[in-house]
Amino acid sequence: MLLKMTHFRKAMATDPNIDHVWYLYKRLRTSPRAQRYLTLDTYRTLLLRLWNMAARRQWRFSPELAALRHAVPFPTPMPKIRLVTRQRIRDVALDMMRPPATMINTRSDGTSEALANPSKPSTVTRPSTIAATGFLERDWLVDLLIHVGFPSDALTLVQWLAEHDTTPRTDTLIRLFRAFQRHTDGLQMARTLWSGLPSTSEPAQDPRFHRAYIAALVHGQELAEAWQQIEVLQNLTQSPETPLVQHYIKYQARHGNADDASLAVRNYAAGLVASPTTQWTSTLAADLLNRLHSVPGRPPPAIATQNLATAEAAYAAYRTQTQLPHASVLTALLRTYLHYGHPTKATALHPLIQRTHRKPTLHLALALMEAYASLSDHQAVYVLYRDLLRDPHVVMTPFVTERLIRCFQASGNADMILHLVHYLSNREQLVVQTVDQALRASLAMNNSPLLTLVRWRLEVDYLSWTAETFRLVLLHFLESGNRRAADRIWTEWRTAVEIKPAPPPLDTLVDQCQMARAARHPRRQYLFT
Repeated sequence: MLLKMTHFRKAMATDPNIDHVWYLYKRLRTSPRAQRYLTLDTYRTLLLRLWNMAARRQWRFSPELAALRHAVPFPTPMPKIRLVTRQRIRDVALDMMRPPATMINTRSDGTSEALANPSKPSTVTRPSTIAATGFLERDWLVDLLIHVGFPSDALTLVQWLAEHDTTPRTDTLIRLFRAFQRHTDGLQMARTLWSGLPSTSEPAQDPRFHRAYIAALVHGQELAEAWQQIEVLQNLTQSPETPLVQHYIKYQARHGNADDASLAVRNYAAGLVASPTTQWTSTLAADLLNRLHSVPGRPPPAIATQNLATAEAAYAAYRTQTQLPHASVLTALLRTYLHYGHPTKATALHPLIQRTHRKPTLHLALALMEAYASLSDHQAVYVLYRDLLRDPHVVMTPFVTERLIRCFQASGNADMILHLVHYLSNREQLVVQTVDQALRASLAMNNSPLLTLVRWRLEVDYLSWTAETFRLVLLHFLESGNRRAADRIWTEWRTAVEIKPAPPPLDTLVDQCQMARAARHPRRQYLFT
């Protein structure tokens, strides 16, 4: 038996044929006599040999490699591992957890060899040996099972270690939670891991472990239980846990009900307002206000009123702890007012903004412009627009120009749209996108003079036409009933070889315009039948 064990250890160190090494290991592990010689170091070396083969590394036994047994780095991204190699790694890991068979050799007189020779141990205390090793040893084994794609067996190992009064580190358990999300029974395994650890263990007291479990619940769409765990975590950390609530609300709004998402935000905000220990920062207040108006869909009037009242209460609680409100908080409050249809309340904040901010930020100025545009206050919109153009720190981007054109469109000011196109005429790439935005605005406003002036600006400044430009001009002519001009624009688009994509058939565009016009005027549908 010792000769077989020596042969096996030598093969593990030097034999390049892993199949031969595995054949020798199978012969040893099926023999009750040989199990006493399968020590922890033997298992560890065999796992390291299998892992090096899985990672496509050249096997060379050296003292340096032996020193890295406890912390073998896993490559990123993971290589594709053969199924047989993954299965062998799993079998060795399970063999390390499985108690060995009692070595009993019954004699003719009925006594066992173990009783006759007490110096020979009848059992090998391998489980307690593994449980008594260092953290790196156990974490490496759990990580190995995770990386080769056996999270259920990694969970079995964690449960087995918990029975021996020891647990892996929190980082390893977090990686195990993430592996559960890629498994069909991941939610059930996450609950098993959560309930299987003692409440006095180190991971159970770590907030990161709670956050990983909540993320697994949210991924499994157990939103009610996830919210209960969020409340437990907030009591544990005495903090609002804003990033986790953001993830929860975003997932609930995407996969659940928008009303439930609004209710969750309101409950979360009400708890923060009612708690006297809440530290109101600008980040927390701005994020909370943004969440109250960014829930998709148009809520019913009753829910909108509750959301607005909650936002005002959160802003009042924030102002009790700060004298100068941050620009991000004011911007979020303005957008909340605009979202729920209260532009008058939004413009009432303008004096406060002028007192606390010598020069409003870009997003704050844009929100103010939208509020005044909703009230058709052309003078206030013009003053804010002029200040933005004079500010050297403001960088014009397609996002900014789209917001500006939206304000001008809401106030019905076509002259300002044309001025913006003229102002950006020396910036070719940006003005092309701005022209398309202006054409969309003129199409929505049904403003033919604006279309004529924008086309004139295209010809004067020698601006390039895109497929979107052709499409918008063509739709405008079709909407106005000018079929001759539409035919001419469609012919120019078709002959422009460098413009991609090619134009659709003109009859298709005519049908689209008729359907859009019929949708805007349901009582006139008989005209197109």
